[in-house]
Amino acid sequence: YSISIDVFLNTLAGHQKKSAQSAYTWTGPYGSGKSTLALSFISILKGDATERQRAASDYENATAQKIWDAFPPRRDGWTIISLVGRRISLEKLLLAELGLPEDEVNEDSKTQTKILRAIEKKIDENRDNGGILLFVDEMGKLLEATSAGNGDVYFYQLLAELASRSNGRFVFIGILHQTFQEYAAASSKKIRDEWGKIHGRFVDISFNLTNSEQLELISNTIHAEQRPAAAEKLATETFELLQQSKRAPTKNMHLQMVRCWPLNPICALALGPISRRS
Repeated sequence: YSISIDVFLNTLAGHQKKSAQSAYTWTGPYGSGKSTLALSFISILKGDATERQRAASDYENATAQKIWDAFPPRRDGWTIISLVGRRISLEKLLLAELGLPEDEVNEDSKTQTKILRAIEKKIDENRDNGGILLFVDEMGKLLEATSAGNGDVYFYQLLAELASRSNGRFVFIGILHQTFQEYAAASSKKIRDEWGKIHGRFVDISFNLTNSEQLELISNTIHAEQRPAAAEKLATETFELLQQSKRAPTKNMHLQMVRCWPLNPICALALGPISRRS
């Protein structure tokens, strides 16, 4: 649990508390931990009070309380609709998740209205809980399908508008690697601009790990059964260089650089910033 994640969650809670717009995108590079954070965020909102408190044990007390203030779980916690995007339309995914008849699977306005009404019904049926939280991981794959003609991007706007007028009882969060219009890169400028306007219905929160967090991600991914003495020597020299340059390396950074072997520590440190370049 890190400072930048704490800032990210406080930013999210601040937006929800202030405006209750309730439609968000989390945008960040591949491998930055967005999906893991989503699971953690869900865990402190669902279930009874005991379950939520247990799930929040890794959080700063102030941060957990801000999340609960912004997303009140009430007695029974939030009802979670969790989807993972693939190359089909969001309409089809939601129809299946909501248990609507399969013979009605199509992307016309009647189907979209049917889905929106089903969500509104779930909100009304769950008055003792916090509300309905729709989490869509890998939403970019759904947008790619939409760009290829499988679905209607306007449906995302309809969901965002429903969230905005729900008084905080319906929250829509989509996880992306880039903005809406980037997924329509092969389309005309007019269509890309329209997609950009639809993304404007969402509060977009950038998810970027610090260099230290990127290094921790790399060191936890690489597993070497044996490391030569050179690994320790290179890590020590690099750590001392960072100290001399007043880069304020964290206490764990030396060990993390050792564990990145066979990557050279300089290479491991550079991978994070390079991956965030467009």
